[in-house]
Amino acid sequence: MRHASQVCVVVDGYSTANALAPALAGYGLGAVHVQSDPDLPQFLLRTGVDHAYLDTYLHDGDVSTIVDRLDRAGLRPRSVVAGAETGVELGDQLARALGVPGNDPATTRCRRDKHHMARAAAAGGVAVIPHLSTASRDEAAEWLRAGGWLGDAVVKPRASSGSFGFLRCRSEADLDTAFKSWLGAPDVFGDPIGELLVQPFMTGDEYAVNTVSAGGGYVVSDIWHTRKRHEGGTALYDLERLVDPRDAVFEQLHGFVGTVLDALDIREGTAHTEVMMIAGEPVLVETGARFMGSIDISQLTEATGTNAVQLVAETIVAPDRFAARVREGWRPVLRRHAAMVQLLSRHSGTLAGYDLPLLRGLPSFHTVDTYLETGDPLQVTVNSYTTPGLVFLVHESPETISDDYRQLRELEAAGALFLSA
Repeated sequence: MRHASQVCVVVDGYSTANALAPALAGYGLGAVHVQSDPDLPQFLLRTGVDHAYLDTYLHDGDVSTIVDRLDRAGLRPRSVVAGAETGVELGDQLARALGVPGNDPATTRCRRDKHHMARAAAAGGVAVIPHLSTASRDEAAEWLRAGGWLGDAVVKPRASSGSFGFLRCRSEADLDTAFKSWLGAPDVFGDPIGELLVQPFMTGDEYAVNTVSAGGGYVVSDIWHTRKRHEGGTALYDLERLVDPRDAVFEQLHGFVGTVLDALDIREGTAHTEVMMIAGEPVLVETGARFMGSIDISQLTEATGTNAVQLVAETIVAPDRFAARVREGWRPVLRRHAAMVQLLSRHSGTLAGYDLPLLRGLPSFHTVDTYLETGDPLQVTVNSYTTPGLVFLVHESPETISDDYRQLRELEAAGALFLSA
């Protein structure tokens, strides 16, 4: 096998990050893939693309084994990129061991654990939602009662994504259910939940801000306005719309996320930061030091001309060009409007199939990710891991996207988009 001497090491290059190796190949740089754990969840593994890499390694718990293997193969890493959430910790360790730019392993936990994240952010002057981390249902009830929040609170795991484990509690009985359901249960990554994060339920416009950093400088690649449905105790992603960089909120969030990156010591790589606007001011919900999951980078490229994967590749193969973006205050340019719609299943059964022609008939249809195969179990959607799929829309007219969103929901409610046997 022919190897390039210089490579990028991608840790858990799943979901959106599976596009990084092909992007680097376009610049003539190869990549090696490292799987951080043999027991990663299937929802990640099924999105891998091993054929895109020069080689693939399985982490055995010893970072030096990977370093030695790279050395024996004559490969010289230029960078380490954490693709999915599960790769953040190992990515920090590998970058340090290999002597390439990376985030400090000593501060990794504030980028993975929501409790330490909120504490570090607050210490850095970032507005955060009040929270308590506890394994005691009674302590949670007492804390919420003292704050006047017992009638409307949120309970969730300290490590999660895609609203997995999110429960809205409006009574002590709901609180009982949350603690009984989740304490000791596995989180979305398969790790046992020892404590739960308890917060008051907050209302306001929500945004997802995606950034790429190198050498402590950063650019915002894209921002999405996120609308959720709070049904029962769950939070469902309903509609996410790309924010025009010319909008005032883009500039406000651009500045705010810079303070978040500093507080969480994110100097290299990607970050996906969720923010809520409360009384006109941004408040941190949480940050992941990795790509936003489940997006279609071709949609972003059509809408803005670039995407986070391309920008990460630029930090590695054309660092001077990226540094110029930071120095010159680069902003993406909106060429077309874009939106993402998570499909919602209202019943369980067995998937009989998708009616893709109906989706493709929408004027703003760009593509769809279908997460199930015919014959797979169809579940009631309660989070991003129980949705039948994700639809991506692009169009010159925001009104057309709004019309298509409404039509999509009507077809879905009529049982026309995905059928159960």
